[in-house]
Amino acid sequence: MQDGFGRQLQAGQYSIMHFSQNVRSWWRAGFVVALLSGSVAMAHAETKEPAFTRVTEIAGQAAIVPMKNPHISLLRILCGHSNAPTFTPTQDEVRKAEATLVPYLQKNVPPRAAMIWQKADEYRRQYGGVIVELGTAAGKTKGKEPRRKLIVNASCRDSSQDWLNMIVAVKDGGSCYYQLTYDLTTATWSDLRINGEG
Repeated sequence: MQDGFGRQLQAGQYSIMHFSQNVRSWWRAGFVVALLSGSVAMAHAETKEPAFTRVTEIAGQAAIVPMKNPHISLLRILCGHSNAPTFTPTQDEVRKAEATLVPYLQKNVPPRAAMIWQKADEYRRQYGGVIVELGTAAGKTKGKEPRRKLIVNASCRDSSQDWLNMIVAVKDGGSCYYQLTYDLTTATWSDLRINGEG
């Protein structure tokens, strides 16, 4: 038979044991919550919006490089318009260009690089906008308004570079890489450049 102190001791031991068990449960729960929170944070980081905007409602893959993005400078250099002022193309402007791209490539791509138009939908195209003065290097042609043009850098899917966050630029690479320009006023393509073979 236990006296009052013994019963209090037992009750105290139970309370301590119960509290200890609760602490362990709370700790486990906290660990799980922290783990889940970390997973959510990582998932959020992994799903961060890309720097370039994907173009929708087209057969191929294209993205718009905003005029304020620092990567626009490299895109201008690749396409031969290194000093031209820039603008951000709209989705509709890029769609308009994409609609006539393959026919232009069929007529202007040399036979050795036929995959450029044969597999056009498998290329990833990065679009920027430049404003080009018409005329000579000494100045624009009198009476001629500057032209808004799209500059395009294209790479095949074999490229491992993150094409939605950086300009894909490589030395050589052959028909896997090309650049060209689209005049929004005349709706014509020009300045096709295909990388050399390494």
